[in-house]
Amino acid sequence: MSQKKYNFLMINSKIIVSLIFATCVFSCKNFTNSEISKGTIEYDVTYPNPAEITMSMDLMPKTVIYHFNENNSNSEISAGLGALKTTVLTDFSKKSIIQTLNLLGKKYMVEFNKAQIDSMNKAEPEMEMEHTEETKKIAGYDCKRVKCTTRDNTGAIVNFDIYYTQSIKSPNVNWFSNYSSIDGMLMEYRVKRYGITMKLTAKSVSPDGADDSVFKLEGDYKRIPPTEMDGYFKMY
Repeated sequence: MSQKKYNFLMINSKIIVSLIFATCVFSCKNFTNSEISKGTIEYDVTYPNPAEITMSMDLMPKTVIYHFNENNSNSEISAGLGALKTTVLTDFSKKSIIQTLNLLGKKYMVEFNKAQIDSMNKAEPEMEMEHTEETKKIAGYDCKRVKCTTRDNTGAIVNFDIYYTQSIKSPNVNWFSNYSSIDGMLMEYRVKRYGITMKLTAKSVSPDGADDSVFKLEGDYKRIPPTEMDGYFKMY
């Protein structure tokens, strides 16, 4: 093979490789930034205040799987190496929540109506939010920064940031939380339950996994009052 022909083939090979790479990057970028109204988000869970945790960190939840569409959501969490599994099913139109607990094979559920949810939110410390023009990319989405200020149980001021995107369309997705004023999907935020602060950061987003069946309660669960459900979590 002549040197001229060899150089021609090498140049064309490099062009093809470059085009494949560019196509992949462009396609991935378009996918992760595409506007969707249903799908699944996987969140990594970290713990900003390790002193709050009294058990082995290995037993704490590491991920949250969040399914959503325009009318419903389903959050799935497991802990204790799978010994404890809980789901939170929300209905945006009915303004209701069903929380389930599978503890070593025993299944429990509790249902909250809007009045109960509003009462629980009012019991939480007030949160001030300052919207900014700053953004950062999370799981492929451009997310807006909001500065949050609240107080802990001792009255000390706590500052942290949350990020959300408006490219994921799910109206009223935050209606049941202290983030109800955020018009978009939360991609990085904090929640505190049972005295433990969890930071959730979106790791991946998929348009799949939001079939109607995932938002329905399946199986036999014993209906219990909220106080009993809280007792199981605190005991654990």
